[in-house]
Amino acid sequence: MLLDVIIHTSMSIDGAVTGFLPDIGLHYEVAAEFTPDAMLVGSMTAVSGVERYLEEVPPEEVGDLERPAVHAGDTRPLWVFVDSRGKLHGLLHVYRRSEYCRDIVVLVAEETPAAYLEYLSARDYPIIRAGGERVDLRTALEALHNRFGVQIVVSDSGERLNSALLEAGLVKTLSLVLTPTLAGRGAKHLFESLDEKRENFVLERFGEVGDGCVHLVYRVG
Repeated sequence: MLLDVIIHTSMSIDGAVTGFLPDIGLHYEVAAEFTPDAMLVGSMTAVSGVERYLEEVPPEEVGDLERPAVHAGDTRPLWVFVDSRGKLHGLLHVYRRSEYCRDIVVLVAEETPAAYLEYLSARDYPIIRAGGERVDLRTALEALHNRFGVQIVVSDSGERLNSALLEAGLVKTLSLVLTPTLAGRGAKHLFESLDEKRENFVLERFGEVGDGCVHLVYRVG
């Protein structure tokens, strides 16, 4: 595997990734230190982001139907969405408008709904099609490297996609921003979808960041 895949997440002291409000500014400030070529986001995480930060989805405008202009020296990352089921149908323009995004790429599968593929094509969203029912992450990331020159990928997603990346043997680094709060009962926890115990992690560095948070970086052995 040619890419450096980094799982980056903010979590509570009790290991939860939901049930609390992380410092979003700090979260992305730390992520930017890895100088990613692409941010990898699961469809449900992207949907949750729209629901959390927007009262309603703004209507599409003419400018939303075209890819952003390419500018030499633009160091902003691609935003890459894993969406085999078309969960982001009608929502992607929200992310295309972001000043932090250079362009959007969507990872789909052979069984992705035709209506969603038509939606993507009509708006000139680049796609990578890999896998049958679900996206084949290894094949898709290799295509991302070959087509777009991506080398460093930061996964900014939920426990399902992050668990799938880890189980597929694609992850080289874990970046955890530990937040001084307890999420309590009912919250989702990092990697709770993993089927097997993992112990092959080596602490590379740690340090205090933000207001009482700790940044832990582990190498995946």
